[in-house]
Amino acid sequence: MIGNLTLDQLRVLVTIADTGSFSAASRELRRAQSAISQAVANLEGVQGVELFDRRGHRPRGSDGASVRRQRVRRRQRMVRHSLCRVSIRN
Repeated sequence: MIGNLTLDQLRVLVTIADTGSFSAASRELRRAQSAISQAVANLEGVQGVELFDRRGHRPRGSDGASVRRQRVRRRQRMVRHSLCRVSIRN
């Protein structure tokens, strides 16, 4: 179901995984932490799986999320590559 995510949702998911926290992701993306939390809740609802285990101090990717994050990163690279090709042509 990764194909139905928006670029913004992909960015939020990868930023949380890369920074290790919702707070750090909110700072990097320049959004309120509540907006990041809501984006993740929406993603989890759409995907039908918990993406992050929030029980500890730092969110950890759930078992179901690790494969999805790999797909998300691959999709982001494809999008960046496509955007670069379009900008080069113009």
